[in-house]
Amino acid sequence: MNTENHSQTAAFLWSIADLLRGDFKQSQYGRIILPFTLLRRMECELAPTKDEVIKQTFAHEGRPDTVREMFLRRATGHLQFFNASPLTLATLSNTQTAADLTSYVQAFSTDARDIFEHFHFEGFVQQLARANLLYQVVQRFAATDLSPERISNFGMGLIFEELIHKFSESSNETVGEHFTPRDIARLTTSLVITEQDGKLAPNSIVTIYDPTAGTGGFLSEGNGYIQSISNKVTVSLYGQDINSESYAICKANMLIKGQDITSVKLGNTLSNDQLAEKSFDFMLSNPPFGVEWKKIQKQITDEYTEKGFDGRFGPGLPRVSDGSLLFLLHLVSKMRDPRDGGSRIGIILNGSPMFTGGAGSGESEIRRYLLQNDLVEAVVALPADMFYNTSIATYLLVMSNRKSADRIGKVQLIDASTIYAPMRKSIRNKRKFFAEEQVAEIIKLYEAFKDGSNSKILFNTELGYQSITIERPLRLSFSVTPTKLAAYERFKGSEQVELLGKVKGWFDNFPDFLIAAGIKSLTQGAEKAVLACFGERDPNAKPMLKNNGEFIADIYGRKLVSVPLSQSVEDYFDREIRPYAEDSWLAPPSGDKTDRKIGIIGYEINFNRFKVQGQIERLESQYKSYSSSSLGHLAMAVIDGGRVEQLLHRENSLYFNKKGSPRVKSVLNVDSKSHKDYIQVVIGKEAVADYIVTFFHSELGALCLAACMQGVTVKYFRSDDLDRIVVALPSLDEQKEIVNTSRKLKSLKEAIERFDSEVALNPTSSSSLNHRLDGMLEVIGRLTVEDKIRNIIRMGETDVTELKSSFSLDIKKQEKADYIEDASLKTVVAFLNTDGGSLLIGVSDDGELLGLNDEINRFHKGSKDKFLLYFKNKLKSRVGEQYYPFISTKLVILDGKNVLWIDCKSSVNPCYLYGQDFYVRTNPATDKLEGPKLVEYVKNHFGY
Repeated sequence: MNTENHSQTAAFLWSIADLLRGDFKQSQYGRIILPFTLLRRMECELAPTKDEVIKQTFAHEGRPDTVREMFLRRATGHLQFFNASPLTLATLSNTQTAADLTSYVQAFSTDARDIFEHFHFEGFVQQLARANLLYQVVQRFAATDLSPERISNFGMGLIFEELIHKFSESSNETVGEHFTPRDIARLTTSLVITEQDGKLAPNSIVTIYDPTAGTGGFLSEGNGYIQSISNKVTVSLYGQDINSESYAICKANMLIKGQDITSVKLGNTLSNDQLAEKSFDFMLSNPPFGVEWKKIQKQITDEYTEKGFDGRFGPGLPRVSDGSLLFLLHLVSKMRDPRDGGSRIGIILNGSPMFTGGAGSGESEIRRYLLQNDLVEAVVALPADMFYNTSIATYLLVMSNRKSADRIGKVQLIDASTIYAPMRKSIRNKRKFFAEEQVAEIIKLYEAFKDGSNSKILFNTELGYQSITIERPLRLSFSVTPTKLAAYERFKGSEQVELLGKVKGWFDNFPDFLIAAGIKSLTQGAEKAVLACFGERDPNAKPMLKNNGEFIADIYGRKLVSVPLSQSVEDYFDREIRPYAEDSWLAPPSGDKTDRKIGIIGYEINFNRFKVQGQIERLESQYKSYSSSSLGHLAMAVIDGGRVEQLLHRENSLYFNKKGSPRVKSVLNVDSKSHKDYIQVVIGKEAVADYIVTFFHSELGALCLAACMQGVTVKYFRSDDLDRIVVALPSLDEQKEIVNTSRKLKSLKEAIERFDSEVALNPTSSSSLNHRLDGMLEVIGRLTVEDKIRNIIRMGETDVTELKSSFSLDIKKQEKADYIEDASLKTVVAFLNTDGGSLLIGVSDDGELLGLNDEINRFHKGSKDKFLLYFKNKLKSRVGEQYYPFISTKLVILDGKNVLWIDCKSSVNPCYLYGQDFYVRTNPATDKLEGPKLVEYVKNHFGY
């Protein structure tokens, strides 16, 4: 039976659901069709030996169950199951169908009966009987030929998986909880098992394990992948799942393929590992996202405390709200010794395990263990909207304890967030999927193991940092006002009020203030009250001192600073901190609990941070006046609104909301009730707070903020994260100019909106205004185009962006060359054949603005018009003028240099270079398609 017939059989079996409509929920169809399909398949397999099994049943009646089952299995020809009943679906009575069917199922062997019990099959049988549907359903299945002579085990597996897929899509209640989308399973399996020829030699035996087996998708995909490489490899499958229905489906799926089901277990993997002491070759898992482990906290904590690294959770425990990292540690504990071949792991995680938790936290310590032991091989950022039950960003972590030589000590970050195909019809949250082309593209990036726009190779230590605490002295100035005096009186009553009320003037230190008040001594409580009521933070005041002469630390001036692991904490402090804050000091104790050195070691895997780094570097290369700095470095003081009664207005301040989508303000509402939701950052003299707010409202600034927000579903921001927020800073004068321009644009926008709402009522002014608007649009249009091109350059090469140094000029040979022209034109063809894109000619791959001035002068006598005509003629002769409607060209001047901007839309017809070569865009490269791949692509993309 071919694949098409398998699909037809699956569709026919699923069509039995038509009988169930009205009496059962859509989410219940699979719970009836799957066990009946299993039952019918088992019945067909047992048919040739049924008489012999019945004979042996009577022959061994009264013997122990284990002995009896051994003889009955032998009678089936050594199948995994048997049925000792003379009944079949076709012979069930139409008057007592439910009783007969229950009796029939109870006559199966123990493992088979276990599957039906966890399907809760008997309950559905009773429901079908009450709806007068049972006999009809039984007859439909009895009439379906699922015999091994017609359908092989492999074919039956395809049919059953198709039914599981239909069930998962139809079940609104459980979709996504226990079913990993096929495309995700295919990608994960491919990355984990690729390049493993040594393990997959003919006649070898390998094991695959999934601790969150669900319906068995990963186990099935892993087995299928290996068999496609070599059917001479024996694959043993192991799994465990907490959900009884998923457990039943997984076992049924394996049983129907003729696979051993004894190694699939039911139970909580974390609290009751039923495959303890076992290790495996390949491990695949998609643990539930963001599920708390509070119910099993005692068992986990006990194992951590009592066994340490002899148990599974020695490196640390994550917060109770997300148990994903516990599953990861569980998998690591089951890795084979590298001397015995080692193990490879593929696990799907949300963002929280990747970067939530600061230095010293459980999450960070787990990441630290994985990276310091060189277990992480690659991390793939997946697109959003890939799963049925969530739209959040997810990551695929590939791990190995036997890396190839070139990967030792390194981690590959692959950004596949823009590599996907849109689904024709969304299924709940799943709007995107990986077709074979996308899977192949990601595998290609992995195997290439090179730096590029979608791949970054890092040393493990580059993902780590040392968190140190920088203290600044508390500086308070003092004065007495009626309001302050009243506040003090509420605190301490009449004590010292008369003396304090006589104080006049302003004091830059506490002792002078007390002398002026005539106060010789204060109780500890009174001193605290005086400081709180009359003192104000003032950078120009003298430092507050303890009795022993040491500085009193300002808790609001305290900073957490992240120092790269490759640098000495002391050297970093002397170079980056002390020159800008001479009175600062390293706060003791700040030692790491593992190595006892200054600075707490932390690790995180944050893709956004590396995106930010690349774009900041491009910005700095575009504008020489720009430099980058951390917000923590720029901050003079940081005040958490949740720790004070009210945030006070301070010059050059900005405010971050602590929870939700990141928002930055330069002015905070007077209503103090909302102040608790914000963090106030007082900026030093190196920057303008209003500029920083404007920067964070830009696309790059928003990315900088997103890179440092904690949380997955609900984002939150901590004052500790300030040091990791990067800000791109021009000179102070340019910052002020940018702020001024931004204000004018806002005023202009408001004025336009006001006039637009009244334009219909002001006909006399419309004519003159039109003329002025045309002039404004021309100016702003030029600025917009330049800004857009600069932004394209800053983003770098992607699936929709390509940069070329020249059109005709071979820069190395300094001569005109056709192949250089073809390189640009094949990119145009690729954009037309894919999803469109922008080609900038006159910009190097690394974003350097080279310009086409030299080329225009040498080959076109300095005439831009001649250059554009030449380009258009090449486009016409090599690509075709019928594609002009999909291509726009513009010669733009940036910093006095000519750049050709070619903007392409997706064509409605396939396009060929020279009428014969077909190219497509595969992020961020251009690939040529030929043969069957070309035919298939044209059929899928263009519809013919």
